[in-house]
Amino acid sequence: MPLAHVYSPLVGRIILAGILLKAGAYGLHLTLSISDGRAWPVFLISSIGILGALLCFYSGTKEADLKSIIAFRRIIHIGVCVPILAFGSLSSYSGLLAILVGHGVASPVLFSVATSLGGAFNTRILFFVKGLPGASFAIIALTAVALSFNAGFPPTLNFMAELLGLLRC
Repeated sequence: MPLAHVYSPLVGRIILAGILLKAGAYGLHLTLSISDGRAWPVFLISSIGILGALLCFYSGTKEADLKSIIAFRRIIHIGVCVPILAFGSLSSYSGLLAILVGHGVASPVLFSVATSLGGAFNTRILFFVKGLPGASFAIIALTAVALSFNAGFPPTLNFMAELLGLLRC
């Protein structure tokens, strides 16, 4: 799935982000509502989601390509949504909705920044962009701020949503 995010065009990435997480969350909600009261399958699905999120976090830390980092962060969002849906209460569903909205806002901005960096400097690797002539502080700062919004640093919507969603699990 990360390769689909990295190599698809900008419009395809935005549609993929908009449909995949939202439709997947709704489909998982329907599936888990059928298995109401069965603790073992719910625990198994949640464990697989958390394990996948941890593996994607580890894989994302090794990447230098900006589009790969964004793609792995999207998969981590999916992994965070799974236990919220599985064990969540009614109040944690509002956190899940905020995760979906925050993901839908931050991801197109990130991929637009990554595409503009790739077009302007012929590289998406952040280590090379900072040394190129014409790479202004504003472009690099915008990239860092967009990455922090998507990663869920404390004052952002994604952080509050993940905290609210996982608080009641």
